[in-house]
Amino acid sequence: MQIEAPLPSERFVPSAPFTITGIDFAGPVNIPCLKPRDTAYIALFTCATTRALHIELVSDLTTDKFLLALQRFVDCR
Repeated sequence: MQIEAPLPSERFVPSAPFTITGIDFAGPVNIPCLKPRDTAYIALFTCATTRALHIELVSDLTTDKFLLALQRFVDCR
């Protein structure tokens, strides 16, 4: 019988959503409503406690665009 490791405290101690957040990118994805060959990326903000997702569309992978997506996330949450 395999013994499982204990869960991190962030997973079972009550806290506000998105107090502990992971960030990841997916893409590129084609956006047909823009110019025919425009691509974008998806920024995924994941809550470590509730496993909720906040999704932002980012036009490219530059630091400036990421900081704008992060600011939109912070403004929303």
